Amino acid sequence: MNINIVGTIQSIPVASLILSSRNARKTGGQSVEDLAASIGAQGLIQNLTVTPAEGKDKFEVVAGGRRWRALRHLIKTKALPKDHEVPCKIVCAEEAAQISLAENIIRQAMHPADQFEAFKALVDDGMPIEDVAARFGVTPLVVQQRLKLANVSPVLVAEFREGEITLEQMMALAVTDDHAAQERVWEAAPNAWQRTPSELRGALLESDIDANHDRRAKYIGIEAYEKAGGVVRRDLFSEAVYFADAELLNRLVDEKLQRAAERVRREGWGWVECRTQYDYAELHQYGRLAPTRREATKKEQALLDKLDEQEAKLQQDGEAEGATDERLEEIGEALDALAEKREAIEEARLVDDPQARANAGAFVVLDHDGKVRIERGLVQRSQKAPGHEPQEAAGEVKKKPKPEFSDALTRRLTAERTLALRAVLAAQPEHALTALVHALVLKEFYNDRHPVICITVRDECHLQRSGIDVDKTKAAQALHVLRAELQEALPADDADLWNWITAQDQATQLRYLAYCIVPSVNAMQDRATVSHTTSAQPVEAVQALAALLGLDMADWWEATAENFFGSVSKAKLAEAVREVKGDSTAAALDGMKKAGAVTAAAAALEGTRWLPTLLR
Repeated sequence: MNINIVGTIQSIPVASLILSSRNARKTGGQSVEDLAASIGAQGLIQNLTVTPAEGKDKFEVVAGGRRWRALRHLIKTKALPKDHEVPCKIVCAEEAAQISLAENIIRQAMHPADQFEAFKALVDDGMPIEDVAARFGVTPLVVQQRLKLANVSPVLVAEFREGEITLEQMMALAVTDDHAAQERVWEAAPNAWQRTPSELRGALLESDIDANHDRRAKYIGIEAYEKAGGVVRRDLFSEAVYFADAELLNRLVDEKLQRAAERVRREGWGWVECRTQYDYAELHQYGRLAPTRREATKKEQALLDKLDEQEAKLQQDGEAEGATDERLEEIGEALDALAEKREAIEEARLVDDPQARANAGAFVVLDHDGKVRIERGLVQRSQKAPGHEPQEAAGEVKKKPKPEFSDALTRRLTAERTLALRAVLAAQPEHALTALVHALVLKEFYNDRHPVICITVRDECHLQRSGIDVDKTKAAQALHVLRAELQEALPADDADLWNWITAQDQATQLRYLAYCIVPSVNAMQDRATVSHTTSAQPVEAVQALAALLGLDMADWWEATAENFFGSVSKAKLAEAVREVKGDSTAAALDGMKKAGAVTAAAAALEGTRWLPTLLR
């Protein structure tokens, strides 16, 4: 080695540089796009440190391996010429390893606050965000995020520098530009669980509306809301968007729904009402107009005839000898497709009587997905159709008809008939299901107290005393969806229900039976020390049903700080964590205050499907 060049800085072609085995950094440093962008924009700010390669006309890079990779990347992408030279400090082999280790250990990374304030200074000096992004090899969104962090209250930035606030908490506080609000929320949250990013963000956006989840916001859309002068807050650290003006949003929703309602009114309905919530209970107070089937048009009849031919051909193919399982499966799928086409044609032929529309109405409802759903043909169940009863002439007194039999004879004869009905029903159990389902459906879906057989399903849970918001539970939402599906299939008039029920197969009847009896299921305890349900039945009685159904409460409920951990002792928290995570994780809770232990337990058990003993 020429000792005269040791200690000097010389320009060496990148092509003559190789990575040294003496470089202390063995892990990381593979991603160089950002550094390459910086070198491309500003040149190599810091020289490389190299030592002559033994027996080769090369130099080994002992410090600056990531810079070397970035330079090679620039040459490969033709951003730099192949013979590009860079300044290198040449050291002897004996001190190469020490220099490499010193460079990687002694240097201190820039504090994030210094970084995002430096970005802000560049933009304030007039450099476009896109240019800043290109210069430092990041996306414009990253620059915008840094600028958002730089806009947090200086008081809180100072605490961030001191380590009192985490970067995740700073990101949550940056959701608003109001420094006073940021400081107020931070000071009003003395406990650790209150200072989680989600709690801070929620407190700052308490009165705002989540545009990604609120049905009203989905219905109006961000563009229309902003066009009307609405203020939008965008969380640059997530995809969340918030509407700040609830009053404006409600006005826009009302105006748009009224326009939709006016279009429905022009169809001839007697009344039309708007709803921003889909209230199943209110909807079930109404019956439906029974539609009539019009004659098929020539085009529709031609299609129906063609479907008949195709179905007959497929059925013939399916009955042929030698048909393979694959062919039979294809025939089944084809028949299903033809059935769907036929159903579409038949549904198009169902029309309402224009005269009857004047006595019925419609709801224009805003559904959960932000789309309008129109429920047409609604009639009050107590309302009778025009001409249902004969009109009496003015002043005419209707005479009371004389009964054919006396009251005593009527009782005797009908008692005989009742006993006979019981006897034949007992002898024909296959019809018991039909009678039972008819009675339950008539009461549950039509609010009719006069079924063929008298049977009562009682709900003795008293869920309103439980302290939970029942309608927000996963189970209640599943029941709401099922009820809507079952309701949709029922006839509009309860007088048609018997014939409809008897025409259904057993599987369909059982679906309605199951839904109608679920209010009688009760596993709710009123007292922790008494193992009885609120209806005084032993809790053990429902265990057999739960086992039969394969109930796993982890599918329906997950423990959180709000619904469980905040309501038990620290000892119970540690017990729960120990059960899933082991002694070492549980021991970490011992030195925490209750609020911190609650947050730690919730985080440790999130997604583990852990359940308290009462739910197992």
